[in-house]
Amino acid sequence: MVVTLNRIFIYPCILISVLSFSVQSQLLLETSNVQEIQKSHIDANVPTAEKHERYIEAEIRRYFKLPQAEKFEIHSELLRNWPTQSGMSYPKFYRWVRITKNKQPLISGAIRYAVMEKKEAEILDFVDAHTILNDPSKSLKVFPAEVYKEALTKTK
Repeated sequence: MVVTLNRIFIYPCILISVLSFSVQSQLLLETSNVQEIQKSHIDANVPTAEKHERYIEAEIRRYFKLPQAEKFEIHSELLRNWPTQSGMSYPKFYRWVRITKNKQPLISGAIRYAVMEKKEAEILDFVDAHTILNDPSKSLKVFPAEVYKEALTKTK
């Protein structure tokens, strides 16, 4: 009777434990592989900090159609120090941008942009400060919650 009980209760428990461990191991391995792929995309696309700043300033001038001949002051800062990497897309960054001319504010808001092949940046979205302050649902369609919260602090 003891042998029969072992077969009925203990062996299935051991089998379930082994299968559960195997599934957990597979999930950890897959997560590790995804993280490695994400890191490789980031490494392949994110330029050095100096180049990154130069590329994004040029892209801000292009996106907002700021003539080179005119003197605009571009102030920008990262809203989060690391990129978002989703699937096979280019890494995305989030930045607060303030543009002035003769100390008069012209543009203020947050951008979402991609960096590509360590050679360029492209602004994908811009949400102005007024919208960030007054329309959270629109802002949260563009920015992750923690980035939105950081952008919100810049509006005050």
